[in-house]
Amino acid sequence: MKPTKTSLFGWKHAKNGLSLVWSSEKNFRSQCLFAVLVISLGACLKLTAVEWAFIFVTIAMVLALETINTALEVLVN
Repeated sequence: MKPTKTSLFGWKHAKNGLSLVWSSEKNFRSQCLFAVLVISLGACLKLTAVEWAFIFVTIAMVLALETINTALEVLVN
């Protein structure tokens, strides 16, 4: 299936938003660092598939909520 112009436009906005959060939020960068550390530790501990699922869902939720928080701060300020 060929990507449409609208979907490519959406990915561009998503990339711009993540770039903004990365460049402006120290907490986001530190949370990404901790995510890498947790994934590395999980690899060393040979976690099960269920444990990996919990870790990835938790990481995704933390980063998504930090992004939403940043967006709300930009709107309010």
